[in-house]
Amino acid sequence: MADSSAGIQARHFTARRGFIAACGFGIVGLYGLWAGYGAAPLPFLGGHGDGADDGAHGGGHGTAATLAPDEFRRLAGEFADRHRQPDGSVRPDEIKPGAETDHAAHHGGGAARAAAPDVDAPLDVYLTAFQWGFEPGVLRLAAGRAYRFRMMAVDVGHGVALQFGNASRITRLRANTLVEQAMTFARPGEILVYCTVYCGPGHARMQSRLIVERAP
Repeated sequence: MADSSAGIQARHFTARRGFIAACGFGIVGLYGLWAGYGAAPLPFLGGHGDGADDGAHGGGHGTAATLAPDEFRRLAGEFADRHRQPDGSVRPDEIKPGAETDHAAHHGGGAARAAAPDVDAPLDVYLTAFQWGFEPGVLRLAAGRAYRFRMMAVDVGHGVALQFGNASRITRLRANTLVEQAMTFARPGEILVYCTVYCGPGHARMQSRLIVERAP
């Protein structure tokens, strides 16, 4: 009779429990890396987490919110038109304290004046992704100011990456799904924005710029 221990030793290494366990942990680790880049089809362990990049601080990879695509297009268009600069860039300015409009006073309001905006509250910024570009193409923001980015891909899936030196902050945008992300940029500078999800023959040229200016 053959020695049973020899049969166990001859078992192929792929059937051993240690090998199977190592493969399982390896797959989970790779999926976590994939999810970290915003490319995984399902969230990793159900969380986004808070993170910070070189020059920008904010919450993870963004949170999905509810807004119909047509309504988003309307709000994004109004945002861009309202803040468009002579050079074509978009700068979301605010009414500065002490410079409130006195429109009410001229219409029977007496001493009534419009209230100044809350400068500590995040300021909404709209970013639209489409084949093959972003709107606004150039967005000017203030260093140290809190912003809430409201982003949507209006045709197919896209990715939004903000280039910080050798690293990027990546957010996945699924078609017609609003994603919101809070960000504050610590330092002035110019940041490249580009798509990270292949979206057709014009994917490589799908870029825009984010110019962070020193706060006045």
